[in-house]
Amino acid sequence: MQQPNATIGSILGNAPLINDDDPRVNAGWQYLAATLERIGPRAADPDGFPVQAGSSLARDDQLTTPYQVSHSVQQSIVAGIDHLDAIKHLVIGQGVLNLAATWTLARGAIENLAVAYWLLTGSRQERVERTLRVHAKNSYDQYVATKHMDEQSALTAKVGQHAHIKAIAERNGIDDSDRLNGFTATSVLEWTSDRTGGNALFAWRLCSGFAHGRSWAYLGALERRENASNREPGVVNATLTNSVASALTPILLATNLAVEVVDLFDKRAQPV
Repeated sequence: MQQPNATIGSILGNAPLINDDDPRVNAGWQYLAATLERIGPRAADPDGFPVQAGSSLARDDQLTTPYQVSHSVQQSIVAGIDHLDAIKHLVIGQGVLNLAATWTLARGAIENLAVAYWLLTGSRQERVERTLRVHAKNSYDQYVATKHMDEQSALTAKVGQHAHIKAIAERNGIDDSDRLNGFTATSVLEWTSDRTGGNALFAWRLCSGFAHGRSWAYLGALERRENASNREPGVVNATLTNSVASALTPILLATNLAVEVVDLFDKRAQPV
């Protein structure tokens, strides 16, 4: 169990899984732990992401109230960091490396942090529009998930929220209702991949393969050992195992993205 005053080295030293022969693998897990020690407390603090008056984000917030851009960004950052923290506690803290869990958690981190990056970049009108699209999708997803309980109430809530979102959009010169029909994770990951230098889109798709139990992801990313006995002709009997080295790749990408997004938030939250 990690102690509050434990050093990164002692944390990794107590984790039986983090003993790879490649020092770069050990350094990668150290980087995850160190990054979370630095930015993790901010995610748990209601005042961890302040927006200063006169900043770019403050102006964005004024234009989108009550759907403030900074609030949407913070929601995505906190969700991304939470997924990374779960990986740290699972692998470093408990010494557990499941076949798929680290990959599916990395997927959640990458997707949420990519949304945060998408909301923070582009022109002011693009940031306003994207924030409204996030809330439009949230409203629609809520309706789809809850309508079986009380469809009329769910529909009334969705219509009311969308009308409010549309009014804010029109106030900001966004008069095409088709542009408020939510967004796709794929388009956000494409945007982020093109601008961050990492292959966030591919990493997210690979991790999504694990989340949905797709054999191409399991067979392509895990270590495979074929067993001697096959019970069926033409069928390979193999044992798949995860490793701290292969699992680290999307985790490092998500960690780098977390650092970049938090730094960008802080830059936009300072007076200009």
